[in-house]
Amino acid sequence: MPSQPTTAASTLERPGSLVSLALWMGIVTGFAELAAIAVRMFGPDFAKVSRDAVWMVPAFDGLVFGLIGVLLVVIARRVRVPWHVAAGLLAGLGIFLVLVLFPTVHQSAALARGGGRRAGGGDRGLAGRSGAVARP
Repeated sequence: MPSQPTTAASTLERPGSLVSLALWMGIVTGFAELAAIAVRMFGPDFAKVSRDAVWMVPAFDGLVFGLIGVLLVVIARRVRVPWHVAAGLLAGLGIFLVLVLFPTVHQSAALARGGGRRAGGGDRGLAGRSGAVARP
């Protein structure tokens, strides 16, 4: 007897894996933010940072990313959301949230980095075309 494709089972597994990816990305982002905060904790701003930041930052980021994951699942029920688009959106948000913590990085540059663009500006597609960019 030939095996029948189980589209219903793969559809049921996808929302759970999308939410678990979002939670995982949120916790990783939280620990990256915690590392950026820890650098400042050993400076003169030591008294301004709570000891509870060790558990609150990853927990909050996990919660926010989990809610975004649930929102993506709701959107994916109506419109097909490719896995790489959801993972790229979550990774871009995580990169943006970590870069915003550094005062030397401008917010628009952090947004550009989180969105996958070069911080220096310009279009990557022009560099590959012959004759499109004059080289000295």
